[in-house]
Amino acid sequence: MSDEEFYALADAEIEKYLEKLAAVPDSVLDQGGEATLAYLKGQNERGIFDLKCMGLIAAAVGGALIPAAKVVKVAKIVKKYGVKRVINAIKGVRKGQGQSLASDLKEVALIFLGVDEIKDACT
Repeated sequence: MSDEEFYALADAEIEKYLEKLAAVPDSVLDQGGEATLAYLKGQNERGIFDLKCMGLIAAAVGGALIPAAKVVKVAKIVKKYGVKRVINAIKGVRKGQGQSLASDLKEVALIFLGVDEIKDACT
């Protein structure tokens, strides 16, 4: 899988996850990361992934590779800026063009881009 193919796949999975995060009620977010992950797990409609790459993308965005406390932070930033803007921030930081982004958008991008296990499994 080429880098371009990987990033298109990863971005699509991250976007789906961010849309789910944006729909998490504030009352659940206020209960913390574990409650947010439990809520997301209850809302999860996906089946089991056979491919290691897809499984790791799902694990990362589902909280297995991203700490629970950061999931709440990401959710709040997604609610603040919207899914498309966060996805564009991830793409911008990946391309080295994130200097003009707000610090919280950069932080979310780095959370997702810092999960090296995904890229290792998908390339």
